[in-house]
Amino acid sequence: MKRSGTAVDNMTSNHRGIQAGSAFCWLYRAWAEGNEERGIVKLPDNARVVEVGCGGCHSLGYLLDVAPPGWEIYSVDPYREPGRFRHWLETCGTKLLDKIDRVTFLRWPSPEVADLFEDESLDAVLIDGDHDYEPVKRDIRGWMYKIKPGGYLAGDDVDPDFPGCEKAWRLYFRDLVCWGSTAVVRIPEDM
Repeated sequence: MKRSGTAVDNMTSNHRGIQAGSAFCWLYRAWAEGNEERGIVKLPDNARVVEVGCGGCHSLGYLLDVAPPGWEIYSVDPYREPGRFRHWLETCGTKLLDKIDRVTFLRWPSPEVADLFEDESLDAVLIDGDHDYEPVKRDIRGWMYKIKPGGYLAGDDVDPDFPGCEKAWRLYFRDLVCWGSTAVVRIPEDM
């Protein structure tokens, strides 16, 4: 695995006043605009993008702010813990209200939601759900074939602080490249 920088190097905090931080928001801007330095090609203006594990909405807010108007955005999170869904609703109502209508929210476990999409129908998926080995394996396996050739599968917290997460990503992708703690895989044209 090749790693460049740290999660802190790539951190975005308190976007839209949401008290949280994400080490992968740079990737959303790269998908929207391209990033030659990191080898990220701009997604189409009509891209279909999925965020798995939207938590407190910090990264979702960032995605909404950088995404072209034609993108279809899906947010996947089961919100199993008591009070988490209510917090999400409150955050959306106060911090994201101006753009939340652009999101299709799917409150269901990630692998089951992946089954709702046709193979090769998505341009990019960012996985930031459960960080344990088996759930990450299920997420990767569930989403990797849903992405169009040339699209992106990415994951957050792929680092030694989350050994299960890192192990699962390395199982599927031997030549994995991480920018800080964000793994980015471009799906081959001939997959």
